Amino acid sequence: MNTKTYVSDRGIPLLWQGQVDVPIVTAEAYEKWYSLFIVHPDRRVEKVSPALIDEVMGKEPQLWIDHYFHPRLLLLIAKHLQGEAHTLALEVAAGRWVLSELYLVAPLQYKLED
Repeated sequence: MNTKTYVSDRGIPLLWQGQVDVPIVTAEAYEKWYSLFIVHPDRRVEKVSPALIDEVMGKEPQLWIDHYFHPRLLLLIAKHLQGEAHTLALEVAAGRWVLSELYLVAPLQYKLED
């Protein structure tokens, strides 16, 4: 079996590694400052642009703040592309979104109360 390794424009492996029949919305395997990507059935890797994010968000509440992506955004992009959102990418986005709200993303800057 010949499995292609998908990488971002920065050379960082993507969370999705495998064959696709429909576009897959995934993310870089990277902490905090990761970007979203689309893996197409023809094996092309495309970075999700701010313009695409704006287009799919429409009148939705803010689903993208700085480098945090709400998991619903991945689902909206996938729906727009008639594709799928990668489950692991959804989990990473959900975890980062929650951690950003709890101020745990920079443990050296924030301390939990004793």
